[in-house]
Amino acid sequence: MINTSWQAIKSTIINVSQSVVTGTSVTAVNVATNVSYKGISDASGNYAISLIPPGEYAVEISAQERPDIMLQVNQVIELDLLL
Repeated sequence: MINTSWQAIKSTIINVSQSVVTGTSVTAVNVATNVSYKGISDASGNYAISLIPPGEYAVEISAQERPDIMLQVNQVIELDLLL
């Protein structure tokens, strides 16, 4: 059976001055499997981690831990991150 579901985590990284932050590494680690998926913010501060399995993820940005999130089948979560 072919898996046709897709999930993603995406948003824009900004700092406390509300300026976009480029070149920042974002890592989502599946809590159950410990498999990590990575993205990097572009020139507009946008990042996307696409085509990942559903599940609970711990999200880290430049070594800062963020709260765990639960990703459902065919769900796209907009997770705003502030530096």
